[in-house]
Amino acid sequence: MNKLMIIAKQVLKKNVTSFSWWSLVLLPLIIAGIMVGIGIYSGHKDSRATVAVVAPSEIVQELSATQHADLRYRGYSSKKDAERALKNTKVDGILTIDARMQHSKLTVNKEGADVEETDIQQDLAVLNTANTAKALGLSQQQLAQLLRTPELTTKTVSLKKGRLTTINSGNRQLRMIVAQLIALPMYIFLISYGNVIAQEIGTEKGSRIEESILTAVKAKTQFYGKLLGVGILTLIHLLVYLVVGVVVWLTSGQSGKLHDLINQIPWHEIDLPFLSISIGFFILGVFTYAILAALCGSLVTNQEQIAQAAVPATLIAMVGFFAAIQAPDSQGMVTTVLSYLPFTSPMVMPVRYGVDQASLSAAGVAWIINVIFLLAFCWLSANAYERNVLVYNNKGIFKALRHSLQMQRKRH
Repeated sequence: MNKLMIIAKQVLKKNVTSFSWWSLVLLPLIIAGIMVGIGIYSGHKDSRATVAVVAPSEIVQELSATQHADLRYRGYSSKKDAERALKNTKVDGILTIDARMQHSKLTVNKEGADVEETDIQQDLAVLNTANTAKALGLSQQQLAQLLRTPELTTKTVSLKKGRLTTINSGNRQLRMIVAQLIALPMYIFLISYGNVIAQEIGTEKGSRIEESILTAVKAKTQFYGKLLGVGILTLIHLLVYLVVGVVVWLTSGQSGKLHDLINQIPWHEIDLPFLSISIGFFILGVFTYAILAALCGSLVTNQEQIAQAAVPATLIAMVGFFAAIQAPDSQGMVTTVLSYLPFTSPMVMPVRYGVDQASLSAAGVAWIINVIFLLAFCWLSANAYERNVLVYNNKGIFKALRHSLQMQRKRH
């Protein structure tokens, strides 16, 4: 146990003090900060637009009473005054309307705030309808009844075992948010930490110092020690993001735009079962890909082959990533199968559960399958690592893998 912890600490110390690991941790935060900053800056630039209205007083009063989050009207007695206000950037546009509302003209300042033409058209349509109803002698009650939109209730059902089962439909935007929030970070973590452990093992073996290490430590102890070190490293990475998230949450009230952005996230959809499933599959995925990377890393002969060792994990992870992205819009057999298979399940199943394509029991079954596979895969990989770590084959890792399997058959 002492040697196991020593190896884990070495892996941890080597990476925590390296520029590459901190780049991995901080780069997503920097990109997110830049994107949020651009959004806030754009929000300030595209603030509430003001449109000057040159029209009869009744029309000006009606429009001025209209409420919009990004648009307001201000009446002017003449077009000349409105143009002077536009030149002085007091307004962002000029709307002229004739007395009969048969013709209107909108002039917009290109450098000003964005003026939503759709909102103006809707407001003019409402005013025109009200004036027409008044001319026809319709009361406000009759007009409201004429314009009333019939209520529509939507229920989404799924055919399961010959029965129709009601499910929560959600909207397309929410489904895409769920897919992106789960699949992309998980893909990045799986690939990144798989490369970390492959680099650890490949560098030691390629530099020929592995023989010296194994005189003091058993190969399996080294294998499990590196996995433990990568696991602790992943935990520290997540804690950094958690701390940053808490700080942003607590300070978001000081920025109205940031506060609005956070409030747009459907937090009510992130319940305890969904959070537990996401974290559980995330942990399984990181260790599964770390073991695969360690196994591939043990097959390299020199440091030039380290990049080859990352290829199998990268290709498999790409399949899971694209399946997870497509999962909200796909309920076919392929996506369903991939949500249960190891390597792809950690990315696909949380997304399917998040968009109500899989039940809690189905996610539990997939999690158990992945746990059983992880334990068996870890045991087999540790034995293969012990067998491969001192074997050198200059013909590539795939030839080395075939040679390793031949050695295993000869032992039996």
